[in-house]
Amino acid sequence: MIDAHGRPGTAKVTDAVGRFFARRGVTPDQITIAGVILFIPVAALLATGHMLPAFFLGAFAMLLDVADGAVAKARGGGSRRGAVLDSVADRITDAMMLCAIAVYLGRESGALAMLAIGVLVASYIVSYIRSKAAEHDFDAHVGLMERFERTLLVGVGVLLQTWWNVLPAVLWVVLVLTLVTAVQRLMAVWRQGRAEPPLPAEDVRVLPEWRELRSQLEAEDVRSVFANQRSEWVHRREVARERRLAARAERDRIRRQIEADGRRRRENRSRRPRQLHRRSIGGTRRP
Repeated sequence: MIDAHGRPGTAKVTDAVGRFFARRGVTPDQITIAGVILFIPVAALLATGHMLPAFFLGAFAMLLDVADGAVAKARGGGSRRGAVLDSVADRITDAMMLCAIAVYLGRESGALAMLAIGVLVASYIVSYIRSKAAEHDFDAHVGLMERFERTLLVGVGVLLQTWWNVLPAVLWVVLVLTLVTAVQRLMAVWRQGRAEPPLPAEDVRVLPEWRELRSQLEAEDVRSVFANQRSEWVHRREVARERRLAARAERDRIRRQIEADGRRRRENRSRRPRQLHRRSIGGTRRP
């Protein structure tokens, strides 16, 4: 919720940070990986009960999580592999943070440790619903407790845990609101799906990549269709074979070139001491 409505207010700051890193040649992937590495000492501090340094170090790591998108924007846009890396990094950092909290609370009670694990599982469910909805062209970017709100609330609980034992209560609030968010996203997908016309039964049972082949089989002779397919497969196989042979020949040529350069350098190194020795004993040799 804050992620959707709060970003326009912080766009100037994040854009300035993104331009700062982009001018110095820093890539979004480097910032994402640095944020994941920085969460390792954060998890160690949380597991050992050092809440105050864990809070400040985790806040800096979360700033890096925001900065990678700003750097991608400043560099002209991100990439699909960067988006996958960012999503995987978010799941890794969530797991490290909540598992470390589970280790810390587990010293007091096993039920409290399971509470932290329950928050982790609920957060994964929320993320999975959104990714699966996007795969089927639905918009599930809704809910009270998205990742930003969840991390912010847990961070506040970690900070207050330094003076008062409020972290278990905060985790209960996060768990309940995360499950509510999962229901909200499912309802959003359900409402969007009701507006679509139902698919025919044959389209549901048949995979999309086989529909074209099925239509060809219905319109033409079966043997001609499979003959055309076989000729195309043979052609692709021959093209792939030619590419492999060309790549192998290029590899052999580069290897021979490297070996020849190595022999030439060794010969030059072996000649240089002889020439120095001749000069030291009396100059060049007479004809």
